[in-house]
Amino acid sequence: MYRVLIVDDEAEIRGTVAAYYPWAELGFVVAAQASSAREALGILESEDIDVLLADIRMPGGSGLELASRAREIRAGVKVVMLSAYRKFEYAQEALRLGARAYLVKPPAMDEFRELFGAIRAELDGERGASKPADAVVRSIREFTKGNLQAASLESAAQAVGMSPGYLCTYFRERTGEHYSDFLSRLRMEKAAKLLADRLWSVADVSRELGYSNPKNFSRAFKNYYGSSPREYLRPAGPAEGGSTG
Repeated sequence: MYRVLIVDDEAEIRGTVAAYYPWAELGFVVAAQASSAREALGILESEDIDVLLADIRMPGGSGLELASRAREIRAGVKVVMLSAYRKFEYAQEALRLGARAYLVKPPAMDEFRELFGAIRAELDGERGASKPADAVVRSIREFTKGNLQAASLESAAQAVGMSPGYLCTYFRERTGEHYSDFLSRLRMEKAAKLLADRLWSVADVSRELGYSNPKNFSRAFKNYYGSSPREYLRPAGPAEGGSTG
């Protein structure tokens, strides 16, 4: 989860912004709130903050001044300015100081989702780029292999700090394989090994690999191997046309 700092001199507005918008769904958590630019600067100096969401007009220091100082303290922080006024001059100055966006209060839900979805993708890309591609891919593979029962695109993305959409593209570009195909292949290979032991029933293997019911597992197995789990294990009969002695 990426950490957000909300700054507004009105407690009611801070609380509403923190509670109303779907932060967790988009990969964010409201890590802190501040009532002034001064308080916000103290938080930025002491805590890891990924996104600063600040009112543009506050007593004792404007959001514009805060935006400028914030980027000096944390060069990679994404700054989003809030204002009750739709003034071109404010927006122009905010963007000049490095703000990622300028929103009029209260932001429409669609506008909020679009903006923070884009910010999440940017942060994912920056975080992924900070690690060697082999290391990130290895982490994705290791997580998936160790969590075959519950693994999914969403859980793998959360494990490595990416959005599902970005992980899907990232993994495919670096391995030549879709993540869903990779997960399916691991599950089918594990299924074949378990069934070959002849100690596991089809229903047990289905549960072990996270399928909701044996029918779904059998269908996936047949699509992959060309035969059902039971057909796959059926002993081969005598060769046709062979000598009977």
